[in-house]
Amino acid sequence: QARMDSLDTTMNFLTANLMSKGHMDYTGIAKGIQAPIAKALIPEANFKKAGAKAWTDASVNILALMKKLEYEYRDERGGYSGPLVWQMTRNFYHNVFLENKSIKDLWISWCKANYKAYVEGLNVSQEEFNKAFADINGVSPIEIVTEQERNETYTTDTRIQSWPDNIVVLRPAGKVVEFQRKEIMDRRMITNLGNNLIKSVFATTNNGLGLLVNEESASGRFKEWSTKPMLAAVPSLTDCPDHVIIDSNEVG
Repeated sequence: QARMDSLDTTMNFLTANLMSKGHMDYTGIAKGIQAPIAKALIPEANFKKAGAKAWTDASVNILALMKKLEYEYRDERGGYSGPLVWQMTRNFYHNVFLENKSIKDLWISWCKANYKAYVEGLNVSQEEFNKAFADINGVSPIEIVTEQERNETYTTDTRIQSWPDNIVVLRPAGKVVEFQRKEIMDRRMITNLGNNLIKSVFATTNNGLGLLVNEESASGRFKEWSTKPMLAAVPSLTDCPDHVIIDSNEVG
């Protein structure tokens, strides 16, 4: 099961990489390929900067910037009126977004308008804020990204996050990632040309994305068994022309 989980982890890492950076970079990851893999065909104009100040500055009106970016997004696409979604990491949402002055002001105004009790200076909860945010025109719903993987290399075993906390994405709502796969040629090569002294049994896993091979071989006077996972698949973006990536730390 651990080997099948590792395949899911790999695809999760690559998907978060692709959606937040526009490319997949596997350098220094796990025990497989150690090189950049692919870059999505996202227009350069879709990579946006924070504005005059980084969004971590509590004085920045994040709400106004999101409205502006979304208005421009729709206007640049001929008045697109379909559903959109904002995506940000859980850490960014709680430690930057909800701590922003414009967001706190929105919360207080909503409480006053709806005769709700509130405490000045008290952190806004996600559940309570969503009630206020639902009444805002011009800003689409926010989807919180919770993502982390175990990165076990030949020398280390750590936890990593592929989607940087400073990256915010604006894109069409719905499914925008598809997994592309191809035949894992190792199976054909081992079956037809493999050493007969090594017995190999293959099993397809992870909804057809992965392949496990159980091998029995000689190890001195005794037999040795091993299980190895194989993968020949990558995620692909189906919304490349409409996938906007905002670096909330890059001023400009």
